[in-house]
Amino acid sequence: MEGNMLYHQYLKPNSEYYGKPDRVEKINTYKVYNIPDTYAIISEKESIWKYYHVKGISLPEQGWKIHLTSLLEDAQSVLEKVAQLCMEKKVDFKHLKDKHSFIKMNSKIANRASSGKFMTIYPVNNKIFVELLELISSITRNYKKGPYILSDKRWKDSNVFYRYGGFRVILNENGEHCIRDNEGKLIKDQRTPFYQIPDFVKNFDDYLNTINNSGDLETKGESNLEQYEIEDALSYTNAGGVYLATRKKDNLKVVIKEARPNAGLDGVAKDALARQKIEYDALKKLKDVSGVVNIIEYFQEWEHHFLVEEFIEGRDLRQWLAQDFPFLKDGNNINNHAKNVKNILLQLFTLIDKMHNNGVAMGDLQPANVMVTEDLTVRIIDFETAMPVNSEEKPNMATIGFVSKEMKVSGARDWYGLKRLVRYLALPVLSSEDLDGYLQYNHLNWIKENYRDSFYHFVVDLQEKCDKRIQDFQKYIPKETSLINHTSDFKLSAIINKLIAGIQNNLTEDERFINGDIRQFEMSGGKFNFLTGGSGAAFTLTKNNSSTAEVDKWIQSFLLNKLPRIEDNGLFTGKVGILTLLYDKGYQEVVFNELKILKDNINSTNITLRSGLSGIGLFVISLYLETEKKILFRIFGKTRKNN
Repeated sequence: MEGNMLYHQYLKPNSEYYGKPDRVEKINTYKVYNIPDTYAIISEKESIWKYYHVKGISLPEQGWKIHLTSLLEDAQSVLEKVAQLCMEKKVDFKHLKDKHSFIKMNSKIANRASSGKFMTIYPVNNKIFVELLELISSITRNYKKGPYILSDKRWKDSNVFYRYGGFRVILNENGEHCIRDNEGKLIKDQRTPFYQIPDFVKNFDDYLNTINNSGDLETKGESNLEQYEIEDALSYTNAGGVYLATRKKDNLKVVIKEARPNAGLDGVAKDALARQKIEYDALKKLKDVSGVVNIIEYFQEWEHHFLVEEFIEGRDLRQWLAQDFPFLKDGNNINNHAKNVKNILLQLFTLIDKMHNNGVAMGDLQPANVMVTEDLTVRIIDFETAMPVNSEEKPNMATIGFVSKEMKVSGARDWYGLKRLVRYLALPVLSSEDLDGYLQYNHLNWIKENYRDSFYHFVVDLQEKCDKRIQDFQKYIPKETSLINHTSDFKLSAIINKLIAGIQNNLTEDERFINGDIRQFEMSGGKFNFLTGGSGAAFTLTKNNSSTAEVDKWIQSFLLNKLPRIEDNGLFTGKVGILTLLYDKGYQEVVFNELKILKDNINSTNITLRSGLSGIGLFVISLYLETEKKILFRIFGKTRKNN
């Protein structure tokens, strides 16, 4: 997933480790009642959908499908009504399994082409399709509008949408979802965040337009958006776009922020529009605070809302650091950087004081929300998480590395964010103190060694001032920042002992053996291999004569049972690495039995050390030198020949 957003799906509450969350809770599971025996229910563990298929009826490969949107609070009620209708009409349908899936499907980072869909109905022909459009829109007409489904066309100003597409999964050689044209040739099933149809159904789509009055294209009065020339899209999310534009009457450069109602849900199910209104209200209160982005206007266009703000010519702190940080050590450059950082931080300190004096806490003070102009004037943007300065409401969004669970008051969170920025601008290395508290001493020591003493003391003093401001809002005992008694031990034996202790402290009682990266769950065999799973940890402990009982228990309880089902043969990613551990632990017979199977299942096109022939060959050579078994000649011969 782009930007490693996949990691977010494995964040577990109140845990320092990645894990697969128990997604379906009974209280939040959507239910269909009185299901006839004529229906087969399909609910795969890894899917967010639950599917209901009419036994004995064969669906076509493709056709006109109906999608239903809903508000979160209406979802169960909508499901009961529409499912009952589908079962009466003997029609296949599916729905999101639970509340968690609903929020995920409509989150800010969700796929814009699929977002908004709560139910999908599969009519077997066009006649039933049109009939169901009318019936479903009729029985759901009293519900409030759900999020708009961008890939579809709305039916008669209702929560019912439709598009033409595949009913079954058909993939081409590139793994793309496809449908068939009139000649039976595969064409791409366009799953885009805007409505489009294949040419061969255009006539029926035109017919639908004659009987459909969705109101989607109606405009009332003068368009506010027409006052602006849109020049570029700065970003797109499921919450809406952010656009660079010019006001036509005076050529003023602006930023236009779009909010889609009921879409872009955050962790507490607050939508994009709610967050936009928070930002608008906060900016109105801060209109006299120089250093805060200015509002131009706020208006609604069609169903979407638009907040127009001044365009700030400059870079955010992430960009500024990437371009201006003295990565090559040079005395003049690093001293100049220290001067600029001091300038920026002192402006931020004053700005936060002024915002708080006006009753507003920014809520998410982090590098992306701080702009600097060419002359290093600081401007703060993005107030959609703003709160009253003394609010104890839990924030709905935050940036890891600039937040702490200890911060209970919104004003305190701003000062904690600044405290983190102090060190980050001096040394742009992100870590979370909640997980890596000891790293602060390493970072401070680096700052002390690479900057002048005056700047080091500035950093420490400003962090202490932030601590005092935090204490004005709540009880807070900051971690000690003195470098005394925090010298590092760089002896090799000490480092090894610490690594072993770290492994031992992270062992689990389950099949993974050790807490690790999300690749334990995403990779085939990821829980057991050398690279991400238990075998690497077990091998390291074995070589150091540590945790012998725990290693033996894991091998007997989990590894040996799973070994035959591991298909990857790689040294680091699969079976060969695991066999290295097992041979070392005395399971020679198991190793050679597996090798007899492995020699016939080697991928000759993969030559990498990580997962291919190079790693397998290295293992075979090592094992031959250890055992002089002739079977290894045959395996190695195959590997060499293929290579």
